[in-house]
Amino acid sequence: MDTLPRRTVARALLAVQTYDLSVLVADAADGALVTLDGLPPMPDPRLLGLSGDGTLLLLSATKTIVYEPRRAVMRLPATPPPWPYVEEILARDPTARIEPDHTLTFSSAIGRMPDLRLCLLDLPTGEPRWLEFPQVPAGRSLAGLSPDGGTVAIAWASEDEDEFSTVSVDLVDVASGTRRHLWTSSTYMWSSTHPISWSPDGRRLAATLSWFDDESDDDWDTVIVLDTATGELLQRADFSAQYGWPSAAEVCLHGRESDYVLNVETGATTPITFRWLDNQSSGGIITAADGRIVMRRGFNHAPSAYLHTDTTGGDIRPLLTSQEDFVAMFTAAGFLGLSA
Repeated sequence: MDTLPRRTVARALLAVQTYDLSVLVADAADGALVTLDGLPPMPDPRLLGLSGDGTLLLLSATKTIVYEPRRAVMRLPATPPPWPYVEEILARDPTARIEPDHTLTFSSAIGRMPDLRLCLLDLPTGEPRWLEFPQVPAGRSLAGLSPDGGTVAIAWASEDEDEFSTVSVDLVDVASGTRRHLWTSSTYMWSSTHPISWSPDGRRLAATLSWFDDESDDDWDTVIVLDTATGELLQRADFSAQYGWPSAAEVCLHGRESDYVLNVETGATTPITFRWLDNQSSGGIITAADGRIVMRRGFNHAPSAYLHTDTTGGDIRPLLTSQEDFVAMFTAAGFLGLSA
């Protein structure tokens, strides 16, 4: 956002990312929303988390897919010309040519997924810590930062050609680099829409995966909730995606028909019913923390309004307005409670 000042900050109360991949933060020193300066060079950086004390940012540091040039060969049809698609290739590619062996050679590109690489940025010092994950494809992985900033969770899928991939969840100790396997399943496919979220006490995490529903003949999101000490699968919520934790025992979910809060200890669900005063429904949940749920008015509004409510959709409070929609939002511990 060109209208915002650009500067470094020592601690952020709030971190958001816009569609152009700019990272905006609310500076804890004065509360001002600024464009974060000092990000190390990274291709397509994606904001994945903010530590509870607001001093560490987690970002992806690789593209999900890269394209490498190659020389392609196509055998020409046995039928005589014209060959419209061959003529199109010859017209757009100056290196294309028809060979004596009745083939067409031309420039092409092949896509591959690079290995996952993450950046843990220390805001007070501006120093990045790079986390490398060989053989973990960036385009089939998710990550999330623990509230204390000491552990990164990664969920990743093998590149099997089967209907279902092997999905694994690992925990990585930031200080030592030690990686501990937490959970594996071969009954899910893969979704990379939502970063992994941690409960505020660090005892649980939630990740959004996909599975195939025979009845509807379609893919659907499902949320798994894991115990971070034992790897036990605590809850599974089908037809849902997760958006953060309003409390240590509750995770906020977007369901097929409505938004709701799931108590991961009891399995009880509470619907979130919210409408603006002008009766326009919410444009969607962005995040949840401190007993509050952040929503936006909807897409294609200028400016976009963001507010937060309690876990039932009541006690509506304004948060901020923006000329752009945000694709990700994370808050430091207690920030939404102070804003209530």
